[in-house]
Amino acid sequence: MRPARIPIRKTPSGQFSFDVPPRLSPTGKRQRRTFSTKREAELRRRQTLEASRLYGETSRQLTAAEAEDAGKALELLAGEATLLEAAQALVASRDRRARSVPLSQLRSAYLTSREGSDYSDYYRRDIRRAFAVLLEQLGDPLVADITQGQLKEALHRATANKRLRNDTLRRLSPAWKFAVEHGWADANVPGSVSRERVTMRTPRILTSAEAERLLAACTDHRGNETLPDNLRVDCRDAVAAFALMLFAGVRPEEVARLEWRSLSLADGTVRIPAEASKVRTPRSFEAPPVLLAWLETVPRPRRTGPVVPRDWERKKKAVRAAFGFTRRDADVLRKTFASHHLACFGDVNLTRAIMGHETPDVLFRHYAGHVEKADALRFFHLFPPGHEHRKLRAAS
Repeated sequence: MRPARIPIRKTPSGQFSFDVPPRLSPTGKRQRRTFSTKREAELRRRQTLEASRLYGETSRQLTAAEAEDAGKALELLAGEATLLEAAQALVASRDRRARSVPLSQLRSAYLTSREGSDYSDYYRRDIRRAFAVLLEQLGDPLVADITQGQLKEALHRATANKRLRNDTLRRLSPAWKFAVEHGWADANVPGSVSRERVTMRTPRILTSAEAERLLAACTDHRGNETLPDNLRVDCRDAVAAFALMLFAGVRPEEVARLEWRSLSLADGTVRIPAEASKVRTPRSFEAPPVLLAWLETVPRPRRTGPVVPRDWERKKKAVRAAFGFTRRDADVLRKTFASHHLACFGDVNLTRAIMGHETPDVLFRHYAGHVEKADALRFFHLFPPGHEHRKLRAAS
């Protein structure tokens, strides 16, 4: 580009002026400057042309107001950054926010991306609950604006439970990774928040005597006046479902979706298909003899369709109420099985395969060492009355 030419002209009033081209003007438009002497006009023209030569035609002289603002800005920066670096950071922040989306949109997009995948309905439910905590506490901010501090503060306001806060962060982390991949966030904020140290609680484990009492609770409660009227139902046909939870660690939601065709009493195997599995991963295993014995108490003609009986939810509540379970004992049967199986057989891989765990870590952390071998052996000999069986040997 040719260098700018800025001629000085004498005005009819005897003053001297020149026109600053738009590309050199602080306003971006042609600007006329007038001076009382020719010497002053030449000096200012030289300054304008020199700035153009040294810094390019994008350079310009600051106005008095701009110079004052620049001075205040430099004081605020206090040597931590230059004005250019501060301006670049501001522009980057603006561009980042322009690319981002509201938190509610991330939730919808992430859940949609998981449709048709192997993720279970329970996983999606937990994701919705995790997002609900943030939306309730933070409103619906842009994902790019949410900081570690805001996230931690929101979770602390929502709950005093360390375990629940850790679980919420664990659920949100993959969603933020999804946001980073789409350019809606610069970093996985939940993934970078340190998890809180949680003291492990001793799990509720049924003894063999309690397990025997639970199986006995699968009886006819129509005349049981200790139960509420709506729970006075015949629960004898619920024993197969409870036996699967107690002697194979099948989750309550899995047993509710399981069908008799997945249970092969002839070869002694149990198959949990993907559509019944909580984690949408199929598994199969050899059923303990005690489980097969309880399944065989169900008449052959009735071994079709769902394993759980009609009116299952009411019958399940009736058995639990008759036994004396509380709401916090939701997973107690699965924990009971894992603890007794580890103590009785001492085979971590076998127990893990039946439980459907990918690694043995969960077994060691939650279930190992809570049951004596003698009681574990008795647990796996809780056969139905009158059933003939061979004795098992506990692991030495």
